[in-house]
Amino acid sequence: MSTSFLPLQIDQSPKASHSQMIHKTPRLSKHEQQSHVFIAELGSGFENSLSHAKELSHAAIDSGAHIIKTQCLFARELLSKKAGKLALGKNKVTLYRYFKRQEKKLWFYKQLSEYVHTQGAQFLSSVFGLKSLAQYLSLKPQAIKIASPEINHLHLLHAIADTPLTVYVSLGLAQDIDIIRCLAQLAKPERTIYLMHCVTAYPSHESQYNLARISYLKHQFMHPVGLSDHSTHELFIPSLAHALGSRITEKHFYLRYNRTKIDNSVNCTPAQFRAMVNYIQNLETQPKDEHMRMLTHDFGKERIQVAIGSNTQLNALPSYADTSKRSICSTRHIAKNGIFTPKNIDVLRVEKNLNPGLIPQYFDHILGTKADRAIPAGTPITKEYLRQALPAISNNTNNY
Repeated sequence: MSTSFLPLQIDQSPKASHSQMIHKTPRLSKHEQQSHVFIAELGSGFENSLSHAKELSHAAIDSGAHIIKTQCLFARELLSKKAGKLALGKNKVTLYRYFKRQEKKLWFYKQLSEYVHTQGAQFLSSVFGLKSLAQYLSLKPQAIKIASPEINHLHLLHAIADTPLTVYVSLGLAQDIDIIRCLAQLAKPERTIYLMHCVTAYPSHESQYNLARISYLKHQFMHPVGLSDHSTHELFIPSLAHALGSRITEKHFYLRYNRTKIDNSVNCTPAQFRAMVNYIQNLETQPKDEHMRMLTHDFGKERIQVAIGSNTQLNALPSYADTSKRSICSTRHIAKNGIFTPKNIDVLRVEKNLNPGLIPQYFDHILGTKADRAIPAGTPITKEYLRQALPAISNNTNNY
């Protein structure tokens, strides 16, 4: 990879506006001019069964979903093999093995996307690396989703920037500087980008949402804003977010509870999804100045104030934000004095079991240099592993 991702020279002082940070032409999308859009995230709910995925899609569309979303992934470009274990029901499974089981062949996505289109809905997928991006692009999609941990996967963002796709970006792990750098890669006048406010927790508590940030995001970054929701109540957070300016809601969807799935605690049943759609569509028929009065009547003033929060510029980042975002890791054993190459390092999630490596901006600058010591596969690469000192490299991981 020849593209270099040195830290951008950005004025981060309080007086610096987003328009001063990166040049971009503000534009409204078609979703800013029409009714609320609903995305049903199938997640892992279809258990790798195409017939079940079609059944889920049909039920979601019947429940009001405009877009059916899934995940196109390969475990080896997602996270380190040493990322630890995940508790699912009474058992624990390694994270790497769990995501390995979620891999699917191209024919699966092709048949599912064709089915979704015949049902009158759009097909959307998250991608997690260059291989999954290539697989997804072969479907000739119109849009793509960037999950919260990939907000700093700069090689992936750069590759997506070369496409004409509409982009949905989840901001569950993003500080403003992450958003700025992401938009610096992706934004161009003819592209629609949706900034999806999100709390990366399964489930997310209402007090974590800080929904005041929705208006801030819309006006600070001049892109339409939506909600990727992981709360347990199907009505409250999505409808309040809509009243505050969100025009898209993404909600996990399932037919049958399965305690062995990572997203089981945040899934909506068809009845719950339909109730959410009906509630928000009913709000849309009322004058905007009536929305908050209706919500206060149904949910209470104190509950609303807690969910709105007060600090519009602060995203409620979880303690594991740095380890969930991408950092540089070894993918193979590297001998002492071994050369760093794209075949033995990558930018991966290290999750809670490991400390993060160096930030992705330094990937290209490490290539061709030598390891100071032997490095086992799956190890986060910090400056201590580099034989050649590289100026300005911080070991403070993803805090730009």
